[in-house]
Amino acid sequence: GAGIGAAAGLGVKAFKVVLDLLLDLLWETLPRLFESAGWKSEAAFSLCNYTWILGSLLGFLVGGLSGPLLLSRPGAVPTMGVWIRGLHSDAGAPAAGPQGRYLASGALVPWA
Repeated sequence: GAGIGAAAGLGVKAFKVVLDLLLDLLWETLPRLFESAGWKSEAAFSLCNYTWILGSLLGFLVGGLSGPLLLSRPGAVPTMGVWIRGLHSDAGAPAAGPQGRYLASGALVPWA
């Protein structure tokens, strides 16, 4: 009812506030601090390198944490094989893989 909607709305608002604060820190506050510390855009290793350095560090962090977190719960994340078998189960979808071979006329000849 209304309580669930209100809780979801507060959760979304909290997520947005945290996200805005982190984005402001990473893309406005830290570059200004680096610039005031002497890391200028005119330097040999300029401030524009901040983008790929930060992207690499955050990517390493996400990749390094996602493996242990996801692998700590077996079955929490389906593998590609599990997903494909579920997709092509007896629920009405065709089986995975070729069902036969096609002739030059376009007719399908089932496997023997």
